[in-house]
Amino acid sequence: ARSTECLLCEAGTVQPALAKSACVDCAEGKYMGGLGETECTDCARGAIAAAQGASVCTNCHAGTVQPDAGAAACVDCEPGKQMPHEGATHCADCAAGHVTPVPATVLCAACELGKSQVATGQLACVDCAAGRYAPVVAVAVCTLCERGRVMPEPGASACTNCDPGTYMDSLGQMACLDCAAGTVA
Repeated sequence: ARSTECLLCEAGTVQPALAKSACVDCAEGKYMGGLGETECTDCARGAIAAAQGASVCTNCHAGTVQPDAGAAACVDCEPGKQMPHEGATHCADCAAGHVTPVPATVLCAACELGKSQVATGQLACVDCAAGRYAPVVAVAVCTLCERGRVMPEPGASACTNCDPGTYMDSLGQMACLDCAAGTVA
């Protein structure tokens, strides 16, 4: 066949050498958006080219990241970590009061009523100890029961008042004390 002109390599392909009859696809992790180019470009950190011949890179989805340039696949965030944005390079630890036991989490879940988590990057919340409570979600540290209130069971969202004839003058207690003879409450 007789050639009357040279054709530009299409997007996603290049030809670095002279006198060739075909263009070559960009490798996985690389792209080329222009025409007639000689070299493919690495995808930026946070983006990938999963197949050969890419003309654009794709941002990693929320819950996944890519810390390196020139990658072909995103990496799931580990349990205890999250990433709510696309195109990220690293996952963030779940904040105190939030957890996730599964990989590829977009947003960590808040600890439920009666539970807490003081540390960051955790997989599970823990029940408030007896004598403590968590009245709202996403609690890092459970609150001590106030004077005059107690909680004998773990995992409480509220403490209970001492019954008539009993009292508690300390914080964080599990049981009320009986009033002594000659006293009332």
